[in-house]
Amino acid sequence: ASPRGDTDYEIIGTMGGYPDRYRTFASAASRWFSGTDFGFLEISVYANTTVLVFRDRNGDALHSVTR
Repeated sequence: ASPRGDTDYEIIGTMGGYPDRYRTFASAASRWFSGTDFGFLEISVYANTTVLVFRDRNGDALHSVTR
């Protein structure tokens, strides 16, 4: 289960800018951070499962979460 109940929050992107190289804040719910990669979040929703895959600019998986 998510540490914040039934809702997962994914924060991605810098609105076209460069990613911050270093994390300046991490909450207790923070799970993963990359300050060197551009990419996107792919979300696949199935009947009882949701899969989130953070991908780099080439489409290669950097990190994934299944709920």
